[in-house]
Amino acid sequence: LKLQFLYFIGFSYIACVKSAPRTHDMGSMGHGIEVGTFSKPSLLQAVWFVVVKNLRLKSRSWVGSAVEVLLPVLFMAAVVPAYFAAGSSTQPNRQFYGDHFDADAYFKLWMCRLEAADGSPAGYPACSKEEPSPQPWHCLGNLCLNSSVPDNDDDGGLSAILDPWFQVENSTTIPSFDLVALWRHFAQTVDLPGTDSFSEDKMANALRSGANVSIVVSGGSSAVGAGGEEEKRQEEEELVKRFDRYFMENTYTYQFTRSAFETEEEATAYATSHEGSNKMWAVVVVRGPTDLEIRMNRTSTPETFDYDSQEAGFERFFRTYIGGGFLTLQTLLNRNMTGGGVDDTTSTLIPMPVMGYSINDFLTKGGFYAPLTLTLAFLFPMSQIVSSIVREKETRIREAMLIMGLSSTAFKLSWVVTTMLQMSVTGVLLSVILKATMLQDMDYSILLVLFVSYGLSLASAGVLLSTFFSKASLAGIVSPMVFLFSALPSFILRDPSSSTMYTISIFNTCAFAEGMSIVFKSVGKASPVTWETANEGAYSFSSSIGFLWFDTFLYLLVAGWLDQVMPSEWGAKKRFFYFCWPPYWFSGKGAAGYADLENIATMDGMLNGKNVESILEQDLLQKERIRIRNLRKEFKGEATGSAKKVAVNNVNLSLYEGQILAL
Repeated sequence: LKLQFLYFIGFSYIACVKSAPRTHDMGSMGHGIEVGTFSKPSLLQAVWFVVVKNLRLKSRSWVGSAVEVLLPVLFMAAVVPAYFAAGSSTQPNRQFYGDHFDADAYFKLWMCRLEAADGSPAGYPACSKEEPSPQPWHCLGNLCLNSSVPDNDDDGGLSAILDPWFQVENSTTIPSFDLVALWRHFAQTVDLPGTDSFSEDKMANALRSGANVSIVVSGGSSAVGAGGEEEKRQEEEELVKRFDRYFMENTYTYQFTRSAFETEEEATAYATSHEGSNKMWAVVVVRGPTDLEIRMNRTSTPETFDYDSQEAGFERFFRTYIGGGFLTLQTLLNRNMTGGGVDDTTSTLIPMPVMGYSINDFLTKGGFYAPLTLTLAFLFPMSQIVSSIVREKETRIREAMLIMGLSSTAFKLSWVVTTMLQMSVTGVLLSVILKATMLQDMDYSILLVLFVSYGLSLASAGVLLSTFFSKASLAGIVSPMVFLFSALPSFILRDPSSSTMYTISIFNTCAFAEGMSIVFKSVGKASPVTWETANEGAYSFSSSIGFLWFDTFLYLLVAGWLDQVMPSEWGAKKRFFYFCWPPYWFSGKGAAGYADLENIATMDGMLNGKNVESILEQDLLQKERIRIRNLRKEFKGEATGSAKKVAVNNVNLSLYEGQILAL
């Protein structure tokens, strides 16, 4: 406290004693009077003075300060041995020509046709006469699944039948329309049992989304206009009939799954309704002879907001394009446009070859563990930051500095700068360790910018948290808990969408965790983040950095606002929306109702009035240091509507160097 008191005296000296005299012409008094002025330091100077004070105090307890700086570094250094223990594995070059899967031939083992006078689909074996006729939910027209396929009362076996379809890794035939339609129809009527692989690939939902297909014209009635618009509409309608006729002639089950709609608007309105979302497989929108749009039920296609560049062949989500039926529809439409054949089994899908690569399993998983480790490592530094700020509030040091002329903004910024200097040292050491060990391919500046941005956001978060506490010991306990809970969303949520990430990045811990995850995963996939690729992805590395800076300014603004409106034992607190009142932005000298303090006539009146004590020593006029003019304070009456009480009525007072004033 003695040391801090010395710094207060130093600050007071800089702010008040270093005064530059100025001369005012006092008119009728006939001579010049030197009046002392206060040379208040600028905001940057004030911040620097307090930062120096903070650093000097930290140097007196250098052990604790060193722990704050080095603890995150030690945590990360402890993880390095696990990286070397994990080692690297090398994947060879891969080709995908072998083990061809013929989907139609495979599924015909469980499909059959009924004999009927109106014809039956060709190419399928007849249903056995010894067995009972298939149940209605087994059939679309005369095309059925035979009795060996489990139905509603059987809780096993179906996933074993479907899994080969959904576990394709090499080349495969694109399934026929009849095959996909029949299995989709059947999946709607039974309780699909599932194994881990079956449910993991989301194939149950892909099949359950219905078997209905609609081919419609784009636009609608609004597209009908004069001249060329009407002609264009007629051409589109003819194209719809052409594609519709092609499906009817070259597939058997289309006649049972066809949904007739006139326009795209009608079809999509039904497909997005509660009933239609469980029935509509796809809507084909015709915009021109070679301009088509396939709009699939969202469960029938994979989510494409993220991908794994290390997956080879038909990675698990891509298989939904096969089993969900998108490629089947695309193949039929392409053949119609190009005039090709109608045999659906002739198209073969083969993955692109994959070049061999080396991968460290620790890095791909480190995207999760590294942010978690660093979050835990920063708990103690965060506790010390908040408790140090609150301690100055608790011991009234902060109020003393504010009385001496330090602004609240300068006080907050001084702690931001102090913490930033400390976190910069931590960031440099962390970047060096990661660059030298786990992230050798990463640009050093990428790591440094990430850690420095995080340190800046930690400083502003500490200032914000300090506004809620008045006891340093309580702040030191609660603040790290709040800090830890703010990071939980990034570790609890599994594969969050980009919109979710943008939402939770309001917490700086989540923004930092995602940035670290992007860095580790990119190195694990042998494609490290660079400044050229920093903007790639739905939630990119640049998004993480941007949110860290956004959080920094947001936390400081909120801290300043809370400091003005939260009750405390010091000063009068403002209303919650004080910044919405015009006087907050436009107050100043010259406002209506306030006297001009430099008005000569006013000065003469005050000096010569009966309520002004005469100054015996004329030399004192040259040593005026503090001047109060027209000071007035009113209080509202206790009862509603009662008159205001005037506590101070137009007090004018001057304080002179070398005198003691007693009130």
